[in-house]
Amino acid sequence: MTEVSTRPQVGATKAPAPLKTAIMNHCPIPPMRCVEPAEPEPLTAFDFLDRIGEIGVHWWSMIDHILEMQSSSSGKDQPVPEWALKILRDQGRHTATNDEFRIQRDNMREVLRLAEGKTTFSFEVWGDRTTRLSLRHESVADAMPEREYWRANGHPNAFIMKIHRHNNCSTASGVAMLDTLLGKVWFAGVSFAQGDSDEHTFQIQDETGRVVELTASELRGHKILERITHKKNRASLDAWLQDEAQEGGQV
Repeated sequence: MTEVSTRPQVGATKAPAPLKTAIMNHCPIPPMRCVEPAEPEPLTAFDFLDRIGEIGVHWWSMIDHILEMQSSSSGKDQPVPEWALKILRDQGRHTATNDEFRIQRDNMREVLRLAEGKTTFSFEVWGDRTTRLSLRHESVADAMPEREYWRANGHPNAFIMKIHRHNNCSTASGVAMLDTLLGKVWFAGVSFAQGDSDEHTFQIQDETGRVVELTASELRGHKILERITHKKNRASLDAWLQDEAQEGGQV
């Protein structure tokens, strides 16, 4: 049997640490493992598009800063050579290319969203401010044939309007604009009058999201009310119009 001694070794300069009472551990100790590096997150086309935007903004900002510094005191003391300024200005195309870059990035983002079935915008063809010719196009490319058709058929100034599907901020005002509302319409809200002599402003919205604002006197008795088929919605609007009439002394 092997004897275990707790006496210090001969010639040792330091006494060993006192023994500690062992605590039984019935759980097996797993072997030590090296931490493996995390797998890179999958990059999407939107990630690349964002990075492209960051790079573009970086370089355009640097050029803009140099051009702006030319009018400062530092720029006058140490001016940039004229030949360098001509290169930076790119014969007047610097600002134009910046705008084009932004537009193309937005278009590319929308194409990617469209490919995923998550399109944000729809596109409409208008002949003038009060004439909608074609709507519910998924992209500019989809709307362009319609625009060219109408330009050749009575609307030479036809143009494409970009409409946000879920947060449509396209708002018009006036009775004439009610004729541009398509499909089902409903009472979307009311803005309170700001002064004693002002009227409340009512918002009427169609199924494409477009909104027309008009006063109670403009809306009351208009044929657009007949197109509000939702009973509770129509009742709510009638109640508002009645209250407005009573406040204005018009019963």
